[in-house]
Amino acid sequence: MNSQARLCKALFCGLLAFASFGGAWMRPEEIEELMYTMNRPAITHTLPENTGTGDLLQELLGTGGPADP
Repeated sequence: MNSQARLCKALFCGLLAFASFGGAWMRPEEIEELMYTMNRPAITHTLPENTGTGDLLQELLGTGGPADP
């Protein structure tokens, strides 16, 4: 775990502690849900660039189509 992630988690936990001492009401279930959400890995979807000829079968078989000698 890198130092930036540790710093963010420490800041988050510090804010929760400050809020609890300051009188903010939070149920243990809410805190558990926040901690779970914070530790859940983020999934990103990326679309590949369209650099092919457009014929998926030719690309999978390795035949470049009409440009192949």
